Amino acid sequence: MKLARRRLARLAAERIEEEDLKDLTCSPLSTSPQISIFKKTGVKSPNCDVTTSRQHIYNKVVTPGKKKAENQKPHQPRNFRELWKTAVKQQILLNRMEKENLKMQAHERVLAEKRLKLDYEDLIPLSPHLVQQWDTILQKGGLSYRRSEIRSCIGQGVQKGRRGEIWSLIVAQSGEKTPVPTDEFASKFSEWGKGYSELRCQLTSHQHAILIDLGRTFPNHGYFSGALGPGQLGMFNLLKSYSILDPEVGYCQGLPFLVGLLLMHLEEEEEAFNLLKFIMFDLQLRNMFKPDMTGLQVAMYQLTRLLSETQPALYKLLDRLEVDPSLYATPWFLTLFAAHFPLGFVSRVLDLIFIEGKSAIIKVGTCLLVQASRSLLSCDSIEEIMDTIKTELPGLPKSSLEDVIKQAASLNVSRQLKTYEVEYSVIQEEISLNETGTGESYKAISTQNNNLKIENKRLLDRVLSLEEELRAEKGKNNQNLEIQKDTVEAQNMKIEAERMKLEAEKLMREAEEIRLEAEKMKKIYENANFNIEREKNEFRNENDDGNNQFVSLKNSNDEVLKNNREYTEQKQSREINGNICKNQVYANITDSSIS
Repeated sequence: MKLARRRLARLAAERIEEEDLKDLTCSPLSTSPQISIFKKTGVKSPNCDVTTSRQHIYNKVVTPGKKKAENQKPHQPRNFRELWKTAVKQQILLNRMEKENLKMQAHERVLAEKRLKLDYEDLIPLSPHLVQQWDTILQKGGLSYRRSEIRSCIGQGVQKGRRGEIWSLIVAQSGEKTPVPTDEFASKFSEWGKGYSELRCQLTSHQHAILIDLGRTFPNHGYFSGALGPGQLGMFNLLKSYSILDPEVGYCQGLPFLVGLLLMHLEEEEEAFNLLKFIMFDLQLRNMFKPDMTGLQVAMYQLTRLLSETQPALYKLLDRLEVDPSLYATPWFLTLFAAHFPLGFVSRVLDLIFIEGKSAIIKVGTCLLVQASRSLLSCDSIEEIMDTIKTELPGLPKSSLEDVIKQAASLNVSRQLKTYEVEYSVIQEEISLNETGTGESYKAISTQNNNLKIENKRLLDRVLSLEEELRAEKGKNNQNLEIQKDTVEAQNMKIEAERMKLEAEKLMREAEEIRLEAEKMKKIYENANFNIEREKNEFRNENDDGNNQFVSLKNSNDEVLKNNREYTEQKQSREINGNICKNQVYANITDSSIS
């Protein structure tokens, strides 16, 4: 009995604990859900969704993910075909944009490199008319322009950005003078038949000397200042290739300046190499860079002789102070004035070299000395003269340097320079004979040489007199030339008239064909109109017949309506009369009944 009571008491206590646990875990007013941790319950309450205090805490905490899940709209079916099309179109557009970006970046790199190459100032800005004239010449390829016209334009100025194109145009006009393939030439230039791409892959014994001089060439120019950058690398390739092509010249310290100028104005190394070959072989500047430098000595002699004839006072001063031209002219000629003068002036010198050859260097040097003649004549020593030449001449204003170029372009001293070259050869022969020859043979040769000089002078005088006569005759022949010109123009007009006549006949034939075609179309149009009118008349006749039938039907209908109205009226009159009769009979009957 006691055991039964204890068991009932324990069961009642457990039931009370379960009810308390249910209230603690399910009630929102519970203050400490963690109490359930210490309660051991084996039965899950059916009315409570939270089994642990941790779950209860998690449900009470508000997180962004829960808000997003609460606010998220119900899932809707998506059109994957349209999404796929949109994705493909977007990918194609992205690919196109990427290609365009790559092209733009490459174009920007090319423009940046070109700006870096042409990082120098022109001497003077070009006039818009001259710029337009150059654009026209380059657009037409220069084929319809004479060399004298291009020479005149070069004397006025050249566009910096299109200077390389103009040089290539001059070379194309001159034509490449292919050397005669003799055995001697083949032995001297064994690599002549190879292209630039093959030459640049070979090795040369001058590589070390070339590498040393790369940093000394245009050290202040951005394109060549970087150690083994694109400028120095291109210069190295061209100098190495040329030293392999021309082993007689090999490499000379003045060549990097010429190669650097070509690389500044041309985009491809191969183009610059072809122009370098033209300058060295066709314009014969390679004689200045040979080991014996014969061409340089001839150029300095020509400069001295030309100065003695044009500026005798300056020549006498330089001769009295023993200022040899090798002191100042050697760096001028070997570097094309690039060692001391600004790049704008050096580029203009190279313009003249392309159109006139190596004589342009001598003319520019003479005009420079003439430009500074006042300062030079005031000097009293060789030190003052050299200081003036090295400092004052390169520091001249840009307009003065442009005047020097224009004066050099206007000079016509090719005949004198040729004469000076012959004189130098004769003098060298005399010196060699004086060193080696003795006795009567040397005297005979010396006498013969003097006689040749006298004959040469006489011939020069004769040439001058003939030039005067030619100028006089030229004035007389102007009228004949005008007549010939008018005759040629008349012939051209006649040819043009014949051409226009043929064009007119052709147009007349075409007009006749068009007229016949028009008549044919007119007949077709008339036949079509006739058929249309015929069908129209048939339709009109059918319409008239229909109208007549309609009128007859209408008339018959009117008659029927009239008959109906008459019948209705007769019927109404009969009904009225019948009613009247009925009324009378009814009245009579009524009267009889009353009586």
